[in-house]
Amino acid sequence: MNNNTTHRKLTAAATTCALLASAGAAAQGGSSYQLEEIIVTATKRAQNIQDVPISIQSLSGDSLKKRGVEALPDLIAVVPSINFGNQGGSNTIILRGVGTLGGTVGNEPSVATYVDGVYNPNPRVGVSALQDIERIEVLKGPQGTLFGRNSTGGLIHIITKDPTQEPEARIRMGYSSFDTIEGGFYGSTGLTDTLAANLSVSYKNNDESYIDNPLPGHEYLGDKDSFYRAKLLYTPSETTSAKITAYYGDYEGSSNLPRQMLPGVFSATNRTYTGDWFDLANDFPTYFEYTTKGVSLDLTHQIGAVELTSITAWKEDTGFNSVDGDGSDQVGQHSNASTPAEAFTQELRLASTGENRVDWILGLFYSEINAEYDNLKIYQPGVFVESWAKQDTTGWGIFGEANWHVTDKTSLILGLRHSEDEQEISTYTELNGNPRFPQTDADDDFSKLTYRVGLQHDITDNLMAYATVSRGYKTGLFNAVAVGAPATTALEPEVLDAYEIGFKASGLLDSRMTINGALFYYDYQDLQVTTIAVAGVLGANAAAATVYGGELELNLQATERLNITAGLSVLDTEFDTYVGSTNRPAPSGLGNAAVRPVDFSGNSLVRAPDYSFTSAINYVVPTSAGEIAFSLNYFHTDDFYWNEDNRLSESAYGLLNAEIAWTDPSEKYKISLWGRNITDEKYSTLTTDNPTTGDNYVPGKPAWYGFNAEYRF
Repeated sequence: MNNNTTHRKLTAAATTCALLASAGAAAQGGSSYQLEEIIVTATKRAQNIQDVPISIQSLSGDSLKKRGVEALPDLIAVVPSINFGNQGGSNTIILRGVGTLGGTVGNEPSVATYVDGVYNPNPRVGVSALQDIERIEVLKGPQGTLFGRNSTGGLIHIITKDPTQEPEARIRMGYSSFDTIEGGFYGSTGLTDTLAANLSVSYKNNDESYIDNPLPGHEYLGDKDSFYRAKLLYTPSETTSAKITAYYGDYEGSSNLPRQMLPGVFSATNRTYTGDWFDLANDFPTYFEYTTKGVSLDLTHQIGAVELTSITAWKEDTGFNSVDGDGSDQVGQHSNASTPAEAFTQELRLASTGENRVDWILGLFYSEINAEYDNLKIYQPGVFVESWAKQDTTGWGIFGEANWHVTDKTSLILGLRHSEDEQEISTYTELNGNPRFPQTDADDDFSKLTYRVGLQHDITDNLMAYATVSRGYKTGLFNAVAVGAPATTALEPEVLDAYEIGFKASGLLDSRMTINGALFYYDYQDLQVTTIAVAGVLGANAAAATVYGGELELNLQATERLNITAGLSVLDTEFDTYVGSTNRPAPSGLGNAAVRPVDFSGNSLVRAPDYSFTSAINYVVPTSAGEIAFSLNYFHTDDFYWNEDNRLSESAYGLLNAEIAWTDPSEKYKISLWGRNITDEKYSTLTTDNPTTGDNYVPGKPAWYGFNAEYRF
């Protein structure tokens, strides 16, 4: 890392933040149109987003649709500091340069995902359409106090719509590129004075894949996705409520699995790039199947000035993937695996309510998470490997946080959490029908104390500043896919200490503009990294890394009809000390060969661009025949690296999405025309340095156009 470069980046970010905040605070005026107040639950209590001393981005369901967000990986187009890798529904999430790179079972992400307050440990989240979303909150930085382990880099919280007593319903249908048909239904109504219910259904069938296979009889599947969610809300009194949620979803397809060799690269079978970004000549069936189902019970009861909350949840996932790992029309490396998983979580909370000198929250959390590879098969010429692995994790935590309002303008935040995790793993591997090593059982325990200390001060009525010190923790784990050796030693937990200062300027231009900014520094210890090897997906601990960065967000209601939003992220990342292994082109020029040891010290972290930004323009034109809305969203990322070796990189690219929608005067009918990646930018969602197949990639979606029709009744 170049210290002068880092200093210039942070100085520029800090100067820009200060100038925008001071300019906005000074620019007040009169207006009849204002920004709507945004309420979030980032601190597990409802608050105005501008009053929360956390860098957080909240996106409403309507905003997500306008900006082309249909699944979690699409968030890269609206959250500048986030990066996704997506392969067959297995999402690897990177936030501010921090995240888990391996989507293997039992390896819970460093950026946690919650749905309606329920922790989801499975990285295959977000496959289903975002049909009934109220909002998505993206919390940046470690959330180790209130949300606990595995939120080292932050978290994504999906909040879905609750049932309402007032009846409402809508039906949606659409058609788009590659013969894609989609539809959805959402309905909510009161059943009695104290009982309400809703139902959400979504379906999408992409009959024709955008990836071509020139081999006869080996056509790729499109993507078929369906999801169902139902809720019952029982409110017998003003102080008590019970909410039951049940859901089921399934997915099948192959869009995020086929691999193509990078231009100029040769596999071990002497195959190379076919010459077209979307032509992937795979001779082995390549597809992915996934189902998920679950139920949860959310109870709240008011006891005087204290609210008691209990959230109980269970979920079960099943998955099967079949992959042509060599990315060619020759027998090189093929694999398939079944990946069942199950999770049970329970959280109990007590929290103060009303206006107090000290707002506080206390809680207990318990989880049981089981994940396994049920017969992972790997085929190579002369080699047939079968492997079984099951990992069970039991965890619990006790936490508390207090916000002491020292004065009317100054508050002190103190939070603490103790986490305990117990892991057990059982592995067995066969080579060509014979035991490679006998069944091996291992276990380990991990514990960590995490904290959050902060100071919040209202400089003026429109400008709040904060400073926080916090710690995040990701539990240790075993190498469940290390088929070359038994998993007997666990990776150490990773720990991140974060230091952040920020501001939130609101009520500007007569409540038409908000500007938020933050500067942060991360001291990252024992971060868990992964390497693809012949022996499997191997995990290791890098000794240490450092992350510097800054962010800036703007929301401006420029006129009654025009809204503008923009976001900027600046990052500077570095491995301080890390000696590991990598895959580099073999001396023969065919495939890759493992190289070790390699000193990665001074290299950049993976999927951490120096800068990225997003912007959106929404313009509404009222007419006698109804309202016409124009939406334009642009995302740009600087180049970044795909591996710790910094040998494979993604070039800078930008994605442009657009939509025009008409709503009739009664607001019952809506028709929209839209385009995604309308400049047809070519980019990849994953690039790997496989030892057998050489360097290969998974292409991102090409230009995509369609229309939707919606009816409300």
